[in-house]
Amino acid sequence: MKPVLSHRKLEAFFSLSQTKNFSRAAEELCLTQSALSQRISLLEDSLGSKLFSRNKSSVELTQAGHRLLHYCRIKQSLEGELLNDFILSKKNQLCGSLTIACFSSLMRSVVMPALAPMLRENPGIQIDFRIRDLRELPEILYRAEADLIINQEPLERLGYESQQVGTEYNVLIESKRQDAITDIYLDHDIHDHFNENYLMSQNDGYKQPVKRAFVSDIYGIIEGVRLGLGRGVVPLHMLKDFDDIQVAENYQVLETPCLLHYPSSPYYSELHLQVIKVLEEECQPYLNQQ
Repeated sequence: MKPVLSHRKLEAFFSLSQTKNFSRAAEELCLTQSALSQRISLLEDSLGSKLFSRNKSSVELTQAGHRLLHYCRIKQSLEGELLNDFILSKKNQLCGSLTIACFSSLMRSVVMPALAPMLRENPGIQIDFRIRDLRELPEILYRAEADLIINQEPLERLGYESQQVGTEYNVLIESKRQDAITDIYLDHDIHDHFNENYLMSQNDGYKQPVKRAFVSDIYGIIEGVRLGLGRGVVPLHMLKDFDDIQVAENYQVLETPCLLHYPSSPYYSELHLQVIKVLEEECQPYLNQQ
């Protein structure tokens, strides 16, 4: 007899794949931990493959688990598109839902404005926009917490499509204030080394130790620079509205790619395809603005 992928078993699998914790997944599904464990065990037995590797504090997907998670995402996309086709009263409109995650300098100033006309014309679309640090984005995609991500580096795993949707032009900025601090560099947090990487990319490198201070996001960096609290490296397209900030002299522009990633699939919803098309066509014009 062929194995059956029942809704309850898949629901249990998907919840555990997202929470990576039996207790949280059981609570989310209003089940006991033993009932959840039984559903997962029955699913693994029917497929003849281990879907999770277990340790004391959490679980991780195996290769087979990643394949099943990919199937779940395709299934969700198909069901959502079909249901919306039946429910949506207006014809010739896109519908469905997607989750897009990217880094802060791109989301508010590029991705959201690029997609806004399509979303206004198609109110049946639901887009979940999520801002995350660059280092977090690949894992968000691997865990299927986002349908698409945009980052600056190629992915290290097979089974994903990648294409460049634009280029950011990064410059070192400083305040025009006479009393501005110029020997401190503003980063997001202790793990963010973008300023150091930028300084090292210059022709003569950078030999001095880098003094750093931290703010939460790219908008905080710009505000910190504007107030004279230090220097920072930011994309040129974000500076058009600031008259009290200037580009530091004798430093070159650092170009960084904006790479769109999403799982390879034999099927993509019409919404998925249209979002990719809009991002390909509309991101770079926003990035070119100064």
